[in-house]
Amino acid sequence: MGTKSDNSELRGLGADLQKLGLTQVAKLYGVSTPAEAKLFRRLYPRVHRARKWAHGVGAAVAKAAVEAEVAKLAKLATLSAPTVDPGGVGHVDVRSVGGGERYVVFSDLHIAATHHRQNFFGKNVKLYADVLEQYRAVGCTVVENGDVEELLVLDPYLSSKEMDQLAKLEPTSSSAAAVREGIRLRWLERIVADGQNEPYYRAIRRLSAAGRYVRITGNHDSDLVSTKFWDVLRQPKAAPAMPRPVESLILRDAAGCAAIICHGHQFDRVTTPAVAFRVGEVISESISWGFQGADRNWKWRDHVNEWALGLKTDQPLRNVLVTDKPGADDLGSPDAEGQGLLGKAAFWEALFGHNVAWEYFDGLSPGDAISDRVFGPKAVREFFKFRHLDELHLEALYTKTFPDAAKRPKLVIGHSHEIRHDARGANGIASWYLNSGAAGRFERMVTGVEIDAQGARVVVWALDDDGTLQRRVLDPVDAPNGERLIVARKKAEPLT
Repeated sequence: MGTKSDNSELRGLGADLQKLGLTQVAKLYGVSTPAEAKLFRRLYPRVHRARKWAHGVGAAVAKAAVEAEVAKLAKLATLSAPTVDPGGVGHVDVRSVGGGERYVVFSDLHIAATHHRQNFFGKNVKLYADVLEQYRAVGCTVVENGDVEELLVLDPYLSSKEMDQLAKLEPTSSSAAAVREGIRLRWLERIVADGQNEPYYRAIRRLSAAGRYVRITGNHDSDLVSTKFWDVLRQPKAAPAMPRPVESLILRDAAGCAAIICHGHQFDRVTTPAVAFRVGEVISESISWGFQGADRNWKWRDHVNEWALGLKTDQPLRNVLVTDKPGADDLGSPDAEGQGLLGKAAFWEALFGHNVAWEYFDGLSPGDAISDRVFGPKAVREFFKFRHLDELHLEALYTKTFPDAAKRPKLVIGHSHEIRHDARGANGIASWYLNSGAAGRFERMVTGVEIDAQGARVVVWALDDDGTLQRRVLDPVDAPNGERLIVARKKAEPLT
């Protein structure tokens, strides 16, 4: 990728060009009528103002907020009992591990209702419910680590009136907060009532009734700490015995804090709670419906079958800590020769305001990835995988907060939708860090983190081409070319 020194022509990229680029992409993915195009244009100025604030005075605010969230983990690590501390560490559950206790952590389902254009989880509902039943049968506690119900990404087909209201309101106003709460509460009620999601809620009812369920909130379902939202999840058609959602879970063994589990949005500069209401939430509710919602959606033949079934692939899953900063040198494809600005990764990242995971475009240059895949024929069209977590910054902060590697607890998060286990970081192997990936962005594939007395591992569940449900462990490996990868074992292993 290009660097700051050879991309000076990208400075000051106009807001009008950014708006034009996003609008053209949205027409291919989510905006389907003139009325929707008009609404997209009306909502876009909110996004522009949010990004302008985030890149201006908000940058220092977000930086301090992320640092404070990581520093808070030191206090969390000392807790020995559940705590409700809204002004401090938040809602925290504390449980034991190291004896016979077993846990599995899933995240990022992004459950929607049937008619929502971002209803990608609908293809995984039965698969995921069957996976939950397997863990219940062996006495495992299921931890759903945030972004379970999709409450941020709206849909004009279902809420155009409220979205029109948001276009007129200042995001930081009490009026906007009231409109947002009303929309999200109705979304949650619709999701719970939708027959498509009944297999999922039936599985959660059984786990909750057995006392083997923990719900942690993320940035797309942060409202669940509120009693009125929790009450919706305790309806008979959902899970009446569901414990109150928390913001983090601490697992303790005989030596102390073994693991801290939280969604991970706390460490993202646009979704960390101190700024989310004026940056991340504004972007999600305003324009994400025009793309693929919370992130890229992966079809089974987008290499997902290879990753899930341990098959040979020319696009392996990299296992390296990354940054979210646009224009930063990273894992992506090389800039194309002879294409000028359009061949530069930094141009497109400046345009869209994100670091892009170019490696998922099968080695194409950024310019070719845009023309052949993002804007390509529908049969081969693929959206961007945007990076939205600076893992390298998290590495620096976390290792500073817990300097003694021997006593450093595991940090288990989601949010980024990218699997991590013993990933390579700036300071060697980040053995303290695991990321569960996503249960709702990959067709026919669910990834999670299992934790027990033997340690922690990342696993993948998938339906093979014959419809058989299979579980595999994902191993961190070093490839001959020096890449750090995470690869599914060739042989499936049943849960016992």
